[in-house]
Amino acid sequence: MEIRTLRYFVQIAYTKNMSVAANNLHVSQPALSHQMKELESELGCTLFERTNKATLLTDEGKHFLSRAEEILSLVDRTAKEYESTDKEIVGEISIGAGESSCMEQLGYAAKRLHEKHRGITFRISSEIADVTLDKLHKGIIDFALLFEPVSKENLDYIELPFTHAEGVTVPINHELASKDYITTEDLKNRPLIINSRQYIDKKYIADMYNLDENELDIVAYGNLSFNKAMLAKAGLGIVMGTMINTVPMDPELKFIPFYPTRNVKLIFAWNKNRRFSKAAELFLEEVKSVIQNFV
Repeated sequence: MEIRTLRYFVQIAYTKNMSVAANNLHVSQPALSHQMKELESELGCTLFERTNKATLLTDEGKHFLSRAEEILSLVDRTAKEYESTDKEIVGEISIGAGESSCMEQLGYAAKRLHEKHRGITFRISSEIADVTLDKLHKGIIDFALLFEPVSKENLDYIELPFTHAEGVTVPINHELASKDYITTEDLKNRPLIINSRQYIDKKYIADMYNLDENELDIVAYGNLSFNKAMLAKAGLGIVMGTMINTVPMDPELKFIPFYPTRNVKLIFAWNKNRRFSKAAELFLEEVKSVIQNFV
């Protein structure tokens, strides 16, 4: 399986049209079609559903697309890293991050490094912690900004000197909105919108807040704060977690912290078994320096 073939496959998946993909790749359509048939034969499955109007991915094709994207990302990043010279360091630093104001500190570190080495760029992705951890272990990303609790197996990390207060986000016309603080009793039998993390379910929430599972009504899971805030705004339920970044700017939403206070810690982590590129190594030094100034 050649890298070129993977690029061909990804281009078809993105355009959903064999003719358009062939034009973008500067190859003939018959040659491109032949390449894809050979790829399907090599994998032993059908990647495309071909119709008169479009070339669509099958379920196997969708799975293979995620793998092809991961492989090409690693290939491209590796190639860029080796463009570095003794005088100039280049490369892409990839960070998986939960939505947090702590990104500001990482931003300071990135700015300082970029001012010294203009050939270094940054790629930020926000996904659920389970996906971020998987990418970190596979070497698809260099670093991760993660909320506790999280598995630290095979990770090196820095415990960040910042916390986020935990509570709920509700519409301003909600019956809880008049409160300055809420207790776990306020969660009973209310529709809840919680984070999408593999291990977070009704039992996990019940154990965390010393409640009975029968007293919890989880109506939605989500990993993007803005989307969860919009569900709360529409009246679907109340969002559990740390303060959503959009809340201070939205007069129709209110964040209410827990009493007693419940704070969530964060870590900045990387794969302990992976050798850093020079760019990633320098970035980690800048992050440590920035954090040290905040202690």
